[in-house]
Amino acid sequence: MVVLSQPGQMRWGFQLAARFQADGSQAGNLSITDPDNTQILMNDSGVQYVEHTSAGTYEGTADGPVSWGFTWTAPIDPSLGTVEFDAAGNAANGDHTPSGDYIYTTNVTSGAPSAGLKPLPRR
Repeated sequence: MVVLSQPGQMRWGFQLAARFQADGSQAGNLSITDPDNTQILMNDSGVQYVEHTSAGTYEGTADGPVSWGFTWTAPIDPSLGTVEFDAAGNAANGDHTPSGDYIYTTNVTSGAPSAGLKPLPRR
């Protein structure tokens, strides 16, 4: 889930991608849980990312917080390495110019799961 808030802002947006740190390729799979406010797109390199829809800008929602939900399924092969999540958020004042807007970025990495993990038995 991505959550944004900023006093004085009235319009919101975000993007998030999950890639392998070693080569920048798609890591796992993103899927939406709220199709009214989020969508999955793909960049020119074939990496999918999740972002807000037009309705998901929550235009007129003063100060926030606003949030967008989605799911991420980890890659099956742990030998593929470290996963990097890149996210950007925009808290805008709604005047449709960049003046007075805030752009937030973050980057988080997650190591590969232990190769010693075994799947749970089916019931």
